[in-house]
Amino acid sequence: MPGHARTLDAVWQRLRSGEHALDDLVLLYATEVVDLERQEQSEAEAVWDLLDVRLLLDRASTQRPSDHRTVPAPDEDLLTIAREVAAGLHRLNREALRRGLRDRGVHVSNRRLGVVLQRLRAESTSH
Repeated sequence: MPGHARTLDAVWQRLRSGEHALDDLVLLYATEVVDLERQEQSEAEAVWDLLDVRLLLDRASTQRPSDHRTVPAPDEDLLTIAREVAAGLHRLNREALRRGLRDRGVHVSNRRLGVVLQRLRAESTSH
């Protein structure tokens, strides 16, 4: 925050000296804030894109037959709770299921959540 304090002090000094009109300074700093927000949004989108790619690569690696890493099948208690959560959802998706499980005090890894989600979707299509 020291940089912001210096900026505010510089603005105050310019205002007192009559160097700039207040509207010009407000416009200048508003533009800077908008640029920073855009940059932050782009960085956030880039992070989400990287996470999506990582999940896709991880999913592809788990589908290889030579890959010996296996995700344990969800236990019946977890499936029972997940079924109850899914029954109350308008649309079954990863975030809604995760939120519903957390509301019931159940925390699962992304991988196990994926297995549970696949199982629930398979059950719903078989009915």
